[in-house]
Amino acid sequence: MNELSITTGPQPDEQIVFAANELKKYVSTLFGLSATISPDVQPAEAVVFLDATSAGLQRPSDEQSFLLRRLDKDGRPALAAVGGSPTATMWAVYELVERWGVRYLLHGDIFPENAGPFQLPDVNETCTPNLRVRCWRLINDFACGPESWGLEENIRFIDQLTKLKFTEIFLSFYAWQSYVHYEFRGVQKQTGMSWFGYHYLIDEETVGREIFRGASEFENPDLAGITDYQERYEAARLHAQGILRHARKRGMKTGISAPLLEYPLEIQPQLPGAQIAEQLAFRTCGPADDQDPYDPVLCELVRTIIRAHVETYPEADCIYLGVPEHRAWMNQAQDAWERLDAKFGISEVMSLEDAVANAEKRPQVFGGVERQVTRIKADIVALSLLDSVLDDDELLARPGRPPMRVIYNGVAEELWPILPRLLPAGGGLHGFIDYTACRVADQIETMDYASTDKIACRMIFTLADDNVGLLPQLSTIPLAKIASRMREQQWEGFTTRHWLIGDLDPTVQYLAHSSWDMDVSPSVAFADLAATICNPQGAEALVQSWNLIEEVTAGFSDYGLGYAFPTERMMSKHWEGSEANPIVGDCVSEVILQNRDKFVRAQQLAREATTYARPAGKHLVDYLVGRLQFGIRYMDTTEALLKAGIAERSGGRQTAIKELQSALAAMREAIQAYADVAADNSDRGAVATLNENSYRRIRSLLKELTDT
Repeated sequence: MNELSITTGPQPDEQIVFAANELKKYVSTLFGLSATISPDVQPAEAVVFLDATSAGLQRPSDEQSFLLRRLDKDGRPALAAVGGSPTATMWAVYELVERWGVRYLLHGDIFPENAGPFQLPDVNETCTPNLRVRCWRLINDFACGPESWGLEENIRFIDQLTKLKFTEIFLSFYAWQSYVHYEFRGVQKQTGMSWFGYHYLIDEETVGREIFRGASEFENPDLAGITDYQERYEAARLHAQGILRHARKRGMKTGISAPLLEYPLEIQPQLPGAQIAEQLAFRTCGPADDQDPYDPVLCELVRTIIRAHVETYPEADCIYLGVPEHRAWMNQAQDAWERLDAKFGISEVMSLEDAVANAEKRPQVFGGVERQVTRIKADIVALSLLDSVLDDDELLARPGRPPMRVIYNGVAEELWPILPRLLPAGGGLHGFIDYTACRVADQIETMDYASTDKIACRMIFTLADDNVGLLPQLSTIPLAKIASRMREQQWEGFTTRHWLIGDLDPTVQYLAHSSWDMDVSPSVAFADLAATICNPQGAEALVQSWNLIEEVTAGFSDYGLGYAFPTERMMSKHWEGSEANPIVGDCVSEVILQNRDKFVRAQQLAREATTYARPAGKHLVDYLVGRLQFGIRYMDTTEALLKAGIAERSGGRQTAIKELQSALAAMREAIQAYADVAADNSDRGAVATLNENSYRRIRSLLKELTDT
């Protein structure tokens, strides 16, 4: 007799079959049990039903709900793990496995040291999420983010997200990337590159060279070595389609973003008056302040771009349409408002003056009141343009499917009240508010502008911000505050924003579990994960280490945005800092350096936790120790660079040389500490970026001084 019968019911869905095989795999690993999968109950010592009818139950009416219910089947222990949809049934199986002690992390699973004898839990629960959209953003930009992941790594990652019960992914595309091709007025798009066109060479001087497996340049493995534009586009398209296809296979919805108002430079001559966009590397152009937003040429270009995205990825469920980070068109706001008012009566909701007045009450927003007012004036023009463009009924059409759903992305918060009148049918809002979770939490009343009773609203959850950069980051506590407000106001859910993922497991454990159980707080999620990683003696130390990283991240949100931003100037800006006022923009400062002591203490606690780490979790604590060592020595590097620059400008060349030597040694140690624990291509991309933008820059500065 088999030890376990897994019953799928007749003609099971592909996801039910997958869930059954997952359950079979886990019970074998955990308990050494053999299991049989079949449409009906087989002779066995225990039974798990993945089909409601076979279990004599009704499946949940909600497609995201699932039940776990202990039963008795002819005197044998039995359990029903049944969802309101095949996807929810798969989640029920993963929930059952989690109750046997398995924890799902972003890089893989952690198994208990000893799962004990096999037993079905005594449970009678129906689980329904309190945040229905749990979406992860992929591709994005920068070598230290998922833009560097090959399809294989994306598939592995999506499988982990499935276990964590995420519902969606969306692919964030940029105008200079290779994922979409189009032709406009006889001009073919010819720009197709990764990470803004920067190159990260690997040579014998590269610190941590061993992690690049003999490569001479760091690249996305699916695009490596492809220089021909058309070949690169085809490879990138297959890569992105593969991500979408696998997400759908795991029951997820999918989305794509389209950059509407940024274009490759080869398009610039076709749009008279277009100017170079204020973005890294200046790879794109866009409409100038005096560009007529209703110019037929511009409208045709925007339609061309939207249509190219829809035709290339018709399988996506929705398209995110937004505005550039740096706005234009402020002087045309009044005309745009009047056009929209004539069509939609938006002045019945509020006036443009009301929106501006509300923005003037937000001095704490990054960039200050002036930038927020600029966002409002520019965005109302962009909304008017979008309304004109989307009047084309065929623009979002797809063969055999409804038109692609539209989500407006990043619109200035003070304009949210008018969106229910402007959005196409079924459209939604994707809110941003500010760069970091702490900054959003500090402006949480801004969320009240959303009309969640009229349109579906989702919020961007910044798990780690690129302005804080490559340092270890955790933002679980402010995200919990935002999530609580979202539940109160009936937001549909969240999408993530991040680059590196190695630090994020504590936060993701909170998001995954609190989305189903509001009683799960950051402290509860941290304690549960720490107990999985360490014996009790080390768990408390590990939680304290994470809490210190939370404190440092919150501090950088206030006074350190841009400090470790992974660009060409990430080191040179510290060399250029002012002696009289070392707090120059994103330059290192005394208040930033005070966080070094917190990183040191966090590392001490992580090392203490290492002593008590379980074998299955030790690599996670080792990773944390290495990341903190990187953070400590990165801060040491910037401090030495600041001192070197001050000395050099004061005529103290020898002191400057000595400090540059210290900076170079500290950066080498920082990068090597990171390379020693690198766990994925984001980490390898970060190491490549640090070599190019930090280590080599410092070495060049030192050579300059010593050679003259």
